[in-house]
Amino acid sequence: MKAGASNSVQPRFLMCHPQHFSVSYAINPWMNPHAWATTDLALSEAAQRQWATFHATLLNRGAAIEFVDPRPGLPDLVFTANAAVVLDGKALLARLRHPERQREEPVFAAAFRMLQTHAQISCVAELPENLVLEGAGDCNWDKQRNHFWMGYGPRSLLSIGQRTE
Repeated sequence: MKAGASNSVQPRFLMCHPQHFSVSYAINPWMNPHAWATTDLALSEAAQRQWATFHATLLNRGAAIEFVDPRPGLPDLVFTANAAVVLDGKALLARLRHPERQREEPVFAAAFRMLQTHAQISCVAELPENLVLEGAGDCNWDKQRNHFWMGYGPRSLLSIGQRTE
């Protein structure tokens, strides 16, 4: 290793531009389509600005960024952390609970398979159809403790069951 060189891995992120982001349905207590509709232009502009700032910050800190193309009718595609759980070069694709979000699954699957094709990740695995796990939205790697924390509740299931409510 050269002097001053680091053996750390370059951080990688999956992002989706918020071009189609909106709150057009309610699947949790924080979503209010009526409130969004009354201020949609201002909220949309804020989302665009915040995304651009976050994107620039990641690039300035040396992160590699992969993209998922935004799609009309998939406003929550921007929540890419929900796409999969990724650890040690392996991706476990999410199974999303709500029908409104389940249409995102093939988009994210294609993105991760493309990353696998380009040797950015080594493995892409799928959960059985009857399990719900909303990706990194319900999981977190704790590097300090060398633990992988997973939760369950309104989004992910404790046991095998229905995908929709």
